[in-house]
Amino acid sequence: MPTPLTSSDETVFAAALERSPAERQALALMDHPNIARVFDGGATEAGRPFFVMELVRGVPITKFCDEQNLPTAARLELFTAVCHAVQHAHQKGIIHRDLKPSNILVTLHDGRPVPKVIDFGIAKATQGKLTDATLFTAFEQFIGTPAYMSPEQAELSGLDIDTRSDIYSLGVLLYELLTGRPPFDPKTLLNAGLDEIRRIIREVEPPRPSTRLSTLADADRATIAKQRGTAPAHLSVLLRGDLDWIVMRCLEKDRTRRYDTPSALAADLNRHLINEPVTARPPSGGYRLRKFVRRHRLALAVAGAFTLLLMGAVVVSTWQAVRATRAQRREEVASLKSRQVAAFLSELLQSVDPAVALGRDKTLLLEILDKAAKRIDTELAAQPAVRAELLMTMARAYGALGEPKALGMLEETLAIRRQLFGREHIEVAESLIGTAVAYHHLGRYAESEQYTREAIAIARKVLPARDPRLGMWLATFAGLLVDRGKLEEAEAIAREAVAILCSETDRPEQAAEWRKRLAAFNAGPSAAVEKP
Repeated sequence: MPTPLTSSDETVFAAALERSPAERQALALMDHPNIARVFDGGATEAGRPFFVMELVRGVPITKFCDEQNLPTAARLELFTAVCHAVQHAHQKGIIHRDLKPSNILVTLHDGRPVPKVIDFGIAKATQGKLTDATLFTAFEQFIGTPAYMSPEQAELSGLDIDTRSDIYSLGVLLYELLTGRPPFDPKTLLNAGLDEIRRIIREVEPPRPSTRLSTLADADRATIAKQRGTAPAHLSVLLRGDLDWIVMRCLEKDRTRRYDTPSALAADLNRHLINEPVTARPPSGGYRLRKFVRRHRLALAVAGAFTLLLMGAVVVSTWQAVRATRAQRREEVASLKSRQVAAFLSELLQSVDPAVALGRDKTLLLEILDKAAKRIDTELAAQPAVRAELLMTMARAYGALGEPKALGMLEETLAIRRQLFGREHIEVAESLIGTAVAYHHLGRYAESEQYTREAIAIARKVLPARDPRLGMWLATFAGLLVDRGKLEEAEAIAREAVAILCSETDRPEQAAEWRKRLAAFNAGPSAAVEKP
């Protein structure tokens, strides 16, 4: 169908009319299933430019995904098809320059969603030099919103734009597909003056997708999660890590730090989907190990649980050793506790042949943990200290598997320790922190903040001022405050945490890393602290 260019800028019309036959042929040569064909172009008798394009009956990709409640993985698959389409255009020497949801329509073909990139011809026809006067016309009438423009497009010259400008716009689109919001609010941009729009696009770093999601109102976050077929807490966890890194690499202000091609971006997303290391984040040994574990989750699940339980036994033994000088009654309780834990773990580990367990899925592990939980209830009712220690160990195992019953065990442990030790005891503080982290992962941020504040208040009373545990809990609290939008308090807490942790470590590289995180507050608090 013929598509007229709508703009009041006569210089843009002139640029379209001056297009050479070779350039129009390049547009017509694009042949990709995810690109709307451009058959021809020219001008009417009145001199109005037009392109003859394939008619696409579809809806914007973001609207389609939300209406169909597509999960994140399905959204990424649609997006990678768009990346391959843009890659095809780049290979033909065409830069889109206006990638946004309304220019990527999704249609159904044999019941399968097929994205179609439209308006390549229009974007190519308007690549003339932009002046201060024509840029705002482009924002309002052609581009529709500056939210998807790359920093180099906002430079106004229009002379130094290459294919990596489309990479930036793809990153904005991916950000919106994941979070339901673009990196910069379109209304804020349109209400700003021209110079402020340019400054924001070129200088302001947007929040990471997971951070943006965590700062939304609870109702908005619930709606966005529902449109992706998941819970708010799970969506935040899903975005944190690979997807944060991939999106932010696309949105780099320095285009040399972005992906070189749309195909490279699509390849990284595919690596994420199959749990392989992505190129967008530093290839640390720990990160590669986590990816290996995820790819072999079923084979390692039981072995991992055994490791957790054995670590619990080590913790109990250490707990006994450091308190050996206390009163005789406490020594006797600790000794009894250690013997019972050792016997309990020994019998539990002998109940399953590891060679058999490694060949089964995680249901076997859950059977073992459920069996252990029942034994704790029936056999250790008269030993609350032992019961609390084992409940903490079991909660860690359940939590690692994403089982909601972990929270109940943590709450029970907290209740037992409060009854045993009173409200101001370090073990009570440890239980408070564990429960607070569980609340945070469930998206219950207010309760998480309340429990963390109480734990830190106890720690300040019963621990030395420079105890590393206090430093780590303060760092956790700073991350929570960032998610709650309390940035000033988060910065103060983070500074205190870094001061403690740097003073108590004998590893210079670790101290340097904490100081680096603190320095990152100059660019934004969310970059400086670890999330719980």
